Amino acid sequence: MSGDRPLTSSSGRVHAVQRFAAQIGRQQAGLRALACRIGLPRWSLPLVIALAALLLATLLQYLPFFRTVMSRLDDVLYDSMYRTRPAVDMRDAEVVIVAVDEASIHAINARRDKQSGYNWPWPRQYWAQMVRYLASQKPRAIVFDVLFVEQSSFVDEFDDDAAFAAAIDEAAAMGVPVILATQTNREGHSQPTALPLKTPARLGATNVTASASDVQRVYEPFVHGAPSLAILAARAGAPAALAPPKD
Repeated sequence: MSGDRPLTSSSGRVHAVQRFAAQIGRQQAGLRALACRIGLPRWSLPLVIALAALLLATLLQYLPFFRTVMSRLDDVLYDSMYRTRPAVDMRDAEVVIVAVDEASIHAINARRDKQSGYNWPWPRQYWAQMVRYLASQKPRAIVFDVLFVEQSSFVDEFDDDAAFAAAIDEAAAMGVPVILATQTNREGHSQPTALPLKTPARLGATNVTASASDVQRVYEPFVHGAPSLAILAARAGAPAALAPPKD
């Protein structure tokens, strides 16, 4: 309505700012007086306050309740920033992810009626076919975030472990390393692959750090001294980089 007036007039806003500035000035004068009283130069008082706040925050971290609260607050802030991060177009990125999702599993299983479909886990000759196709595209590396530490359940029917191993050896001969996932114990020993490879196996640790929640926020680049799957994949693109940590 034309006859309405704003809740706060311009003069009222000016007076509020003036009162706030006066309050800040009184606080600064009080701090200067305190510095003179305890014999500190004026310039050092902000530094002393900052150091005191840092010391207080450090001491509070050792209190169980405060540590739990701060940890949860940190998780909430991290998750919020992750969810609100801007979307990035990865269609032309250097890393291509071939995901085995529920739709893929259902599609393969639906072919069972034709005597060629299988539920999870799939016969490993499927992976052999994938390795041969990907190796023909000359990637820097092929990385499997799937454990092959046990013999295939179809080995008696198809000898698919041998077929998969042969495809990996062929890729290595073409200069395309195939990196497999494994688990590493506390002594740094990794589970060997069940595949009968002729070339040395490239195994990257995929141990997951225990978390109080269902959200995994930490990825260890080295697990008990063994390189993770991501580190081996990155080394395949830059062999001289990402050296293992020194004791």
